[in-house]
Amino acid sequence: ILPELVEARIDSFKIEGRMKSPAYVYGVTGIYRKYLDLCLANGGRGYRVEDKDLEILQQLYLRTEISTGYYHKLHGRDMMTIKQPGYNDTNEALVDMLLKEMEANRPLVTVNGSITLIPGEPAVLTVQARGKEVTVSGDRVEIAQSRPMAEEEILKRIGKMGGTLFKPGSFTVKSQGNVFLPVSSLNNLRRDALEQLEKELCSNLALKQEI
Repeated sequence: ILPELVEARIDSFKIEGRMKSPAYVYGVTGIYRKYLDLCLANGGRGYRVEDKDLEILQQLYLRTEISTGYYHKLHGRDMMTIKQPGYNDTNEALVDMLLKEMEANRPLVTVNGSITLIPGEPAVLTVQARGKEVTVSGDRVEIAQSRPMAEEEILKRIGKMGGTLFKPGSFTVKSQGNVFLPVSSLNNLRRDALEQLEKELCSNLALKQEI
């Protein structure tokens, strides 16, 4: 009944997602986005929800059968789960597919920055994104006893941002002499910097929403 709701000049829709999985939220909002766009483009002409999309909704952990709720009538047996109380089973194969699709379509924020490695001093990593900058310190940099770290290796470690909201942009390495820092230390330095940067970006977004 989305065309009826759009025609009634409703311009904000709340889709229940509290305590739901990312796959549920991604799948349900994606389907509603698809059909809202159809409504807005065609004014409801030829509107029809495809069976495959109804099937996806049914397999994403719904409490009841799909209905129009209270929009067309005040009560009815179809508003209650009489045959199967509780939630429908979730299709795990569908959930896996949606999670992979979600990851592939995730918009990533480009991060630029620099890392400073001076023997005897803590490693320092500075990252910037969307006007925010964060600097973190890590373990003490050592003098390489055998094989010093190449700049390419350092950049490769700092650029590992898989599983985060970020992707690497331009980074520079500032070092003195033959430096060495364990891989685990570099990983921790990168992880700490990205976590703090994410908090900064999220707090800035929350402030804008309040305003």
